Amino acid sequence: MAIEYGTPARYLPAPRDNATTDLIRNAVRAPDAPAFARWLGGTWRTDTWAEFAEQATTLAAGLVTAGIAPGDRVALMAGTSIEWVRADYAIWLAGAVSVPIAATAQAAETAWILRDSGAVAAFTGDDRHYALMAGAGVRHIWSTSAGGLDEPAAVEEVERRRNALTSGTLATIVYPPGGTRGARLSHGNLTAAVHTTEGEVFDWHAELLVTVPLTNILARVTQLAAVHSGTLTAHATDPAHLGDALLSFRPTVLLAEPAALDRFDPGTAHTAVAYGRALDTGRVPLALRVRRGRHPRQLAPFGGRVTHVVTGGPLSPHLAWFLRGIGLTVLDSYARTETTGAVTCNLPAGTRTGTAGRPLPGCRVRITRDGEILVRGATVFQGNWGASTPALDEDGWFHTGNRGHLDDGYLTVGSWPVP
Repeated sequence: MAIEYGTPARYLPAPRDNATTDLIRNAVRAPDAPAFARWLGGTWRTDTWAEFAEQATTLAAGLVTAGIAPGDRVALMAGTSIEWVRADYAIWLAGAVSVPIAATAQAAETAWILRDSGAVAAFTGDDRHYALMAGAGVRHIWSTSAGGLDEPAAVEEVERRRNALTSGTLATIVYPPGGTRGARLSHGNLTAAVHTTEGEVFDWHAELLVTVPLTNILARVTQLAAVHSGTLTAHATDPAHLGDALLSFRPTVLLAEPAALDRFDPGTAHTAVAYGRALDTGRVPLALRVRRGRHPRQLAPFGGRVTHVVTGGPLSPHLAWFLRGIGLTVLDSYARTETTGAVTCNLPAGTRTGTAGRPLPGCRVRITRDGEILVRGATVFQGNWGASTPALDEDGWFHTGNRGHLDDGYLTVGSWPVP
């Protein structure tokens, strides 16, 4: 017998909702508030919402002038940075479809994605990326650091195209690592994913450090959620510089992969691990509270201000208990490209170490008789690009191919460790 668990939706995409709305709203409501931080000249310098929105709009105007039409696919191959985000928004503002390609992708994979998606243009981050695009015959190639075009007629056309976007408009085609077909994600998929964790992590006072490539759909949705909440964002995806970025930027929210977090686990922090494990039971002995103290020293390498850690992969129970034990809220989840990021997540109100948490608002999970995980909800993709067969079954379920089980709504996936 199949087992199901779901959480009621708090938001369903309205017909005119699209992924650019939050950016334009922020530029109007809080034009001088800091939006993005970039490392320049040995310090973090910020761009305001008004500055960033203007940069994205003029870049979109350049796309319009170059002949990019609504629905055209534009590839984006560069390292994660404010320029990557700006190019992504510019593509949407021009009514086009962004096709992210991993900055480390080799020639064969790059050529396949370009050919399969039918990309007519591309943004690139360095000479290697440019050479790959040129070698594949892409017609228009721009650097992500290129300037825009402040041409009134083109800017007016950008606004017309932005207003023509709907929740059903195709926003991006994302090719999962090792996948052969790209997932078609609409503007409604993206806005629905952003709202699943609304109010849980971000607000106007939060500061996010992204250490995961934005080609990862969870990282991209987390970035969109930060924009939705007016959160200041910085990027640092080079593992060698992660420690320096944490100490200099001092974020309140960290987006990191499990492998990056392993470096902060000393392995001998018995008090922190015991405290985190006790939190799972809801009963922390007084002696343990006293032994832990008020300000665990292990917070220092994180910059001293981090309160939340977002990770899309499974953490070992030891690492999860350690992070919770030093005072961090860990949001680990089960995420798929086809579901526009996280389906389930361990939220502050209910965490069970070793699981992927419960379904997020608007998401429903079913476990079939043979243990396959099925997902349904507004975040589920429109199907595979170029595929002739339906992506969902007749009842609207996406068959993930992953195995798992539900216990009181908490999802355990495959070989995820259960304490």
